[in-house]
Order: sequence, then structure tokens, then C-alpha cells
Amino acid sequence: MKTVYLIRHGEVAFPGGVKRCISGTDLPLSPAGRAQGLALRKYFEDIPLSGVYHSGLLRAKETAALLSPRAEEAAGLEELGVGLWEGRTFQEIRTVFPELYQKRGENPERYQIPGGEPLQKCLDRVSRALRTLLERTAGDFAVVAHAGANRLLLCSMLELPLRNFLTIPQPYGCVNLIRAEADNFSVREVGLLPSPAEAIGGSYDAGID
Repeated sequence: MKTVYLIRHGEVAFPGGVKRCISGTDLPLSPAGRAQGLALRKYFEDIPLSGVYHSGLLRAKETAALLSPRAEEAAGLEELGVGLWEGRTFQEIRTVFPELYQKRGENPERYQIPGGEPLQKCLDRVSRALRTLLERTAGDFAVVAHAGANRLLLCSMLELPLRNFLTIPQPYGCVNLIRAEADNFSVREVGLLPSPAEAIGGSYDAGID
């Protein structure tokens, strides 16, 4: 049996400090995000890891590098694609797509963002990436990924409908503790914040990035 520490990256440095809906937009960590990465490093000081892996996006890479200087990129862990909503503020999205915004909030599995990635397609992608890492690692390991991708994995492991994925708390810099044995997964912790992170802005966030 292995333990997988599934992590959401730290807070993003959005231009002008205004949060936007992003997936592939490649932004660095904010000062608070870097502090959250350092809190993760402290959290894992006494936890032996055989590896630390991250998506190809800068916010995940920077978080992972703060956790371990030997962190490696792993394909397939990128965020759920948000199509025409990419880079827009949430106020813009509510204004331009009012009906879709409301309906997608009620059932994101049924109502897809134009040009966006279907939830099941994203889940299949990140599930393959996780299984590849399970096959290649000899012990427990950490994965730094993204809010939407993490939520979809957790929905699957908890046997919840994918339409519920936005209800799963994934604050910046949080840890999800998963036990993995063969094809069986047991979720032990969801959205856990290392105690120092609670003082630097860690909170519930229903967005995607």
C-alpha cells in the first residue's frame, strides 16, 4: 500500500490582484502562494517521500520546487480546460454567460463551457497520470496539481457523481491524503491545510486553476 499526497498549488499571482478563471494560462505564485509552498515543505519535513511530481504549469512547478528541490514534472496533471472562460474574471463570466454560469453551477457535468474540457475526459487524463506514477514509484509520493483536476479525482475515489466536484474543498496549498493499493483508493483527508497556511490565506475556494 502507498500513500499519495495530492496537493493543490499555492495562490496564484493574478494580474492586478483580480482572480480569473484559468487553466492553461501560465501564471506564477503570489507571495502568499510561496508562503503556502514553504508551509508544505515544513509539513513534509518528517514525512519520507519517494518523489514529488507536478503538472507542467508554473504555479504547480513553483509549489513543488518549494516542497522539494528534486521535484519532477509529470504529464497529464494539468488543470481542467475552461475554453472560452479562460482568463476572464468571474464577474465577466457572469455577465457574458449568465444562463450557462447558473446552469453549470447547478450541474457542471451536463453543462459544459464552450470549448472546454469535458469532466470525464479530464478525469481520465489525470487518472492515467496518477496510475503511471503509482507504477513507477517505490514508496509514498506527493503530486502537486490543480483544484479542478484534484476535485475530479477525489469525486471518483469517493464514488460521488462528477456533477458534485465543485463542492469538494480545495483551498490553495491544501493536502489530500489517499491510500492506494492496486486499483483501490481510500481517501483519508480532504483539503487539509498545514497549520502555518491557515494564517496566510488558506480558505475554501470553489474556483478552478
